Amino acid sequence: MKRFTNHSEEWGSFVDVKINAPEVLEKELKKTKPKNIFLSSVTDCYQPIEQKYQITRQILEILSGYDIPVSILTESILVLRDIDILKKFKDIEVGFTLVFDDDKINRLFQPYLSLPLQRIDALKKLKAAGVKNYVHLGPIMPKITDMESIFQKLSDNIDSIMAETLNVKGENWIGVFRALKEHFSELVKEYQYIFFKKDNFGEQKATLNKLRNI
Repeated sequence: MKRFTNHSEEWGSFVDVKINAPEVLEKELKKTKPKNIFLSSVTDCYQPIEQKYQITRQILEILSGYDIPVSILTESILVLRDIDILKKFKDIEVGFTLVFDDDKINRLFQPYLSLPLQRIDALKKLKAAGVKNYVHLGPIMPKITDMESIFQKLSDNIDSIMAETLNVKGENWIGVFRALKEHFSELVKEYQYIFFKKDNFGEQKATLNKLRNI
């Protein structure tokens, strides 16, 4: 996170590898046993560089020896590499974040991530392997995210789903605005109204109500 690492680069354009994370984890587990562990809330634990360093795989190897519930959230199908370890856990779930189910649209907003249809296929493979799965639907992009279509594609292949609306705080809005301006210019003013007009929560509430009724 930039506020802790003093990076001046744009968010999302850099990564620091915590090469001693497995070692630190083992030391911490000797001191205390957490109620649960989540990988990961801010930075995806299956970034492309994980293929080289295998930090997440080492962490999972360690955790598989403990009776601790583990939850993983990612946007990368690289998690399938570790199915052999995931099956060792007594209590583990793997979730995928989905914003769109259209590969072309997804490339406009998330050019470096696994495609949505690849993620949906990965969810099916996890379920087939006996690994509990879930979907994090969000951030929901008004007029762009097709929630009904996503649900249809997921069908009976997920155990649970959670959702959230778009968070435009900090640098989040910068990337969204850039993509909107270039590819959905007709929505820019509408998004500014929805997310920046004071006390205007009507669209967000309508979106969540629609989701509940699908």
